[in-house]
Amino acid sequence: MYVFVLNKNKTASVPINSVEARLLLKNDKAKIYLKSPFVIQLYYNILNTNRIIFNVNVFNGGIEFIIISSDGNIYYIEKIPFLNDGNIIKALEGTFSFIERFVPFSEVYFMINSDALFHIDVKNLKSHKFINNSYDIYNLRHKKCLQCSRPIYKEQTKFYKVIKEFNFSGNSIPLCGGCYRNIKLEKYINEINILYNICNDLFNYIFLKLGGNYEK
Repeated sequence: MYVFVLNKNKTASVPINSVEARLLLKNDKAKIYLKSPFVIQLYYNILNTNRIIFNVNVFNGGIEFIIISSDGNIYYIEKIPFLNDGNIIKALEGTFSFIERFVPFSEVYFMINSDALFHIDVKNLKSHKFINNSYDIYNLRHKKCLQCSRPIYKEQTKFYKVIKEFNFSGNSIPLCGGCYRNIKLEKYINEINILYNICNDLFNYIFLKLGGNYEK
């Protein structure tokens, strides 16, 4: 379990584990700032050198927020189901406000079913980019079937019969031969389109909240 930390000047610091937090409180080097969620405030300032990444993952059931360090430590994870009224931003506002205040993240990745689509460099908002303009959000060496996630290697097309790709809104959907015959394409394409639009809306919201400007 990790605890959120504020510096003496109330800027966010890197989260620490609960054992370290208890020691800081016991040794009078910090105080409790919030009880729910639990946040401590140091009596001094420290410089953040860790690279912390904020992942926003959109999937069929809702949105998943993950705060992770560059070496793989997961500081925070939360899943928010889609609201019945379809207001995606309303579901995001509270969580993002908390993360922005208490987590010194330097990058944001926006994903669909855990595959990165957009990226923001917080320190250089001009460098925001669309990682996959053609929605080819898979490893460049091969594609995965969007239905069963089986890798489809170009040199193995005979083994997987024929790679079938369907175009929607200028984007392609790779499918292996078996899934091409079995899935209901129209329903699947609509679902992917919906997730893409949600991911795009979240990107725009967070980019502007961070001070980004498309006119720059």
